[in-house]
Amino acid sequence: MPLTISLEHGAKLTDEMRAVFLSFPEVQSVVSQFGRPDDGTDATGFFNSEFSVDLKPRDRWPKEIAKIRLVKLIDDKLTRRFPGVSFDYSQNIEDNIDEGTVGREGIELGQGVCPDLAVDERIANDVKTALDQVPGIAESAVYRSLGQPNLLIASDRAQCARFGLNVGDIAAVVQAAIVARQ
Repeated sequence: MPLTISLEHGAKLTDEMRAVFLSFPEVQSVVSQFGRPDDGTDATGFFNSEFSVDLKPRDRWPKEIAKIRLVKLIDDKLTRRFPGVSFDYSQNIEDNIDEGTVGREGIELGQGVCPDLAVDERIANDVKTALDQVPGIAESAVYRSLGQPNLLIASDRAQCARFGLNVGDIAAVVQAAIVARQ
């Protein structure tokens, strides 16, 4: 959500987002965490909500649908209902491993080091826009940690392998491009 969102408004939107998840008959329950966790392991503010969405067993789904399609339908509904809010999806174990190894979700391939946050923000958004046009990039996002933008890029491993590249090669090129741009 916006970095400057208030506690009250963020909590209201989190409740509304939880209701969107629950509007799907395949969803059994939703638990949300709003803002920074109690253990202080995440440096985040009221702009961040995390949801644990438990799905019903597939034999209790009203119609045959692939899980990836269900996620797309949920994402479409959330992004229409909450324009400008970024949503990301992962499995619990994937999320825990990623946060444990790189300190946040996803694989971080680049970091801005400019002391001016506005410049960092502009560069991160420019890089994301350019990367979104590259075949083989499965997903890219600019995440903010209390105002500091972090550019996260997910490479499509199958596409990389097709061209004889590994994720480390992609990371090196992206990091060099970001450093050269600064």
